[in-house]
Amino acid sequence: MRVTIVGCGALGGLVGARIARSGNEIQILQRPGSTLKRLRSRGLELDDGGTVRAFAAKAEADPSRLGKAPLVIVAVKSYATADVAPLLKDLLEEDGLVLTLQNGLGNAEQMASFIGTDRVGAASCTYGAYRDAEGLVHAGGEGEIRFGPMRLGREWKAVEELLAGSGLQARHVCDPRPDLWAKLVVNAAINPVSALTRRENGHILACADTARLAKTLTLEACRVARAEGMPFGEGTMWPQVRLVIQATSGNRSSMLQDVLAGRPTEIEAISGEILRRGRAFHLRLPATATVRALIRGLEG
Repeated sequence: MRVTIVGCGALGGLVGARIARSGNEIQILQRPGSTLKRLRSRGLELDDGGTVRAFAAKAEADPSRLGKAPLVIVAVKSYATADVAPLLKDLLEEDGLVLTLQNGLGNAEQMASFIGTDRVGAASCTYGAYRDAEGLVHAGGEGEIRFGPMRLGREWKAVEELLAGSGLQARHVCDPRPDLWAKLVVNAAINPVSALTRRENGHILACADTARLAKTLTLEACRVARAEGMPFGEGTMWPQVRLVIQATSGNRSSMLQDVLAGRPTEIEAISGEILRRGRAFHLRLPATATVRALIRGLEG
């Protein structure tokens, strides 16, 4: 199958390389810059368990130079969704599907406004990957891709088979929203705190004050999730967040990496989206509002 990856950062590179490894044709839409140059000169490279392999992949910054594909996987940062969403129609075959692997909420809805809700699927992805200073993508911890359609009606079995056949743990679900919310709660509790303290994830629990802040952020996010009908009890999600922090104690969150590199962060798709949805239910979320403001200050 031909698959187009939009945004070949760490996660896009990991998923794209594993799909290519199983014999599929990979195309990449990548903004101009060092990553695009590396893709064109060296192919799609991945260090997977200490073994570096390169796979052929056509990489372009102009979508008109890519062939249309039955599946487009979007892995850009959430703040770039508005830029890529209008391009999707030209990247897709007539009945093609789009799967977003992005952080936060609201990405799939932006894409659906251009190609229709029935053609968009959203995924919660827990795979770990990072890109080193030279630009090489390294596989991190194994995870799972749980995905489902924004609206029932289209057949997504072929996507599940493609991902599973590529060695990725993939599971199709009828309603992706609970999984998306669960990941959002984890990101909302960890990412801003790690970015503001400029410390690895494990420091959050090592300090009583930051642990309390992370717990408060968890509870505030859960309040909004429950208001939207998600079955999230306060006593359930905080233990899960603690487990994630412990399992990734030595990791730098993606938001911390963005802050250290002087890049924009995904704070609006995480804390900002929680605040926007909370306002619809007249919920007060002071801790979430504070960390959002502080991260925006760092970006400015």
